[in-house]
Amino acid sequence: QGMWKMMMRNCHQVMGQNLVTPAKYLLFWAPDYKKDSMGKICDCAGGTGFAVRLAYACNIPCYHLGVKDMLLTVAKGINVEKIVSF
Repeated sequence: QGMWKMMMRNCHQVMGQNLVTPAKYLLFWAPDYKKDSMGKICDCAGGTGFAVRLAYACNIPCYHLGVKDMLLTVAKGINVEKIVSF
């Protein structure tokens, strides 16, 4: 039952409380990730993979916070002026 609750939580995190108001983007960190042929993140390792696959299926951009270019893109989007270098 715990696994199903975590999957339901991921659905709400991606698709909103009412499951019809999707997130504008998904921020995540996972040990590994995969990109499709167009360079969009489509999957990742671990339990976060379900949320990433759902976001990908709904055309919601995914940003891995462990990838410097993606982190910089996110930081620019939220008007962060200074980022600690890797």
